[in-house]
Amino acid sequence: SFIFNNDTVFTYNDDVAVQHPLDSGFVGSLNADKLTSFMDKLKDDEVSMNVVDSEVIFKCGKITSGFKLDSNIDHMLSHIKALGSPEKWYKVPEDLLQAIQFCLFSAGTDATRPKLMCLHFKENIVEATDGYRMTVFTMDSPLKKEVLVPANTLKALPQFTVTHYGLTDGWLHFKMDNGAVYSCRVFHLDYPDLSSFLEVEGPSVKVPSSIADVMERAK
Repeated sequence: SFIFNNDTVFTYNDDVAVQHPLDSGFVGSLNADKLTSFMDKLKDDEVSMNVVDSEVIFKCGKITSGFKLDSNIDHMLSHIKALGSPEKWYKVPEDLLQAIQFCLFSAGTDATRPKLMCLHFKENIVEATDGYRMTVFTMDSPLKKEVLVPANTLKALPQFTVTHYGLTDGWLHFKMDNGAVYSCRVFHLDYPDLSSFLEVEGPSVKVPSSIADVMERAK
């Protein structure tokens, strides 16, 4: 569901939470699948909404549609409140989103090895491994704290403009330039030390510029 709370709209699935400023003026939840399906069909940029009895009426041009409003959202608001708010926000490294995008494909999908399903942030390093391959990205500046974040919760993040990050108990929060906050759960597990695999000796080989095309054909 989309959870409306007067001046903010929330979504939450126990792993990811997103909150965005929106002056709706009402409190309640609307079915996410039905509302998104309706919005995707609209061609105009402006949509008006008004609450009539237990429905939210949306108007866009000649189109009018009503959606049932569920006002029983106290349990959802309690979950969202439990996320907390960071005491301090820190500016994200300029290449953080690039690092996340670069490392995502190396994270594992085996639920019996949860730590390998994560991206590991430590100082200026972002890394991931599934036990067969690994990717390590060195950022220009470090993060304030070491965190382990499930890779699937970060997949959508690189499409947004993120400016700051902060931490609360069990959650990593990213603030965007439009005031929205994207929060993802963190794991408290010991991540394997990958540094020894990077300590290699041997000749340095210049990779041909055509290697990507050659490998794709051979595959």
